[in-house]
Parts: sequence; C-alpha cells; structure tokens
Amino acid sequence: MWDDRYSAKDYICGTNPNDFLFEYAYQIPERKFLCANLTKFKIEPDHRDAIILIFCHIPVSLRKTVNKNAG
Repeated sequence: MWDDRYSAKDYICGTNPNDFLFEYAYQIPERKFLCANLTKFKIEPDHRDAIILIFCHIPVSLRKTVNKNAG
C-alpha cells in the first residue's frame, strides 16, 4: 500500500508550503532557509539557530548516514 501510494510521479501532498510554516515564517530571523541533500550535508555545531523539519521520509538505507551527519 505504501509503495503504491508513494511510487507515483505526482506530488502526493502538493507543492504549496506547509500551512503552519507559511503562517509563522515571518518570525524566522532574516528568513534564511536551507534546502540540502541530507545524505551529503553535514550539520556544523553552532552554525544554525534552528532547523525546521515538517516531514522528511528517509529511506532505511540512508538513515544512518543522515543521523551521523546530524551529529
């Protein structure tokens, strides 16, 4: 069931920003956003004030790499 639903080429949840994030984005200082390939991005200590994650499905094969890079 999961594979059938998420193997579609269309965006399942749409392409509009999350309602909550859209409503409060103006409160993010300087509005700096990060879009990154999480398997290659290393999160440096004291480099960001916050990271917002609304939903992020990470395949099992990549979870260890992403978690390691997160520190």
